[in-house]
Amino acid sequence: MGCTRMITAELMSRPFGIDIETSPTSGGIFVSMVEPGSVAAQSGVMVGDQLLDVRGIFLFIYSLP
Repeated sequence: MGCTRMITAELMSRPFGIDIETSPTSGGIFVSMVEPGSVAAQSGVMVGDQLLDVRGIFLFIYSLP
């Protein structure tokens, strides 16, 4: 498991610049693409980062058996 980083970005009217996907095994939400030059790229978001919280909302997907 990697380190936890907090990234804060002011979006205003620009898109953040990421694609995300869920992992059926871990239930997590992960960054699958970061658009070069985007707010996300400038903020240090990297492919493979797991999103844990967005604007105070905890993100976790529960998979049903």
